[in-house]
Amino acid sequence: MADGSTLVVRPNSTIIVRDNQSEDNGKKTNVHVVVDSGQMFVRTEQQPEGTTNVVETPKTQNKLGSETGASFGVNPEGNGGNSRERRYG
Repeated sequence: MADGSTLVVRPNSTIIVRDNQSEDNGKKTNVHVVVDSGQMFVRTEQQPEGTTNVVETPKTQNKLGSETGASFGVNPEGNGGNSRERRYG
């Protein structure tokens, strides 16, 4: 992604990328993805000040910081989902 983050999308998943842009020659980036159904793992690296990295599910909106790993899962029948976040930096 524009901020250097890596997304791993599991089979049978629907992921929507709402924003993936870099501004000011990479000094600020905006990434916003939506997990509509299925599973996704994201890992961020060191991020410049002003960067936003958002992962949204039908029931939550999560802002990820630098050096973070997180997984998100959404049940396609709408019976809920889960997320786990781990800071590794």
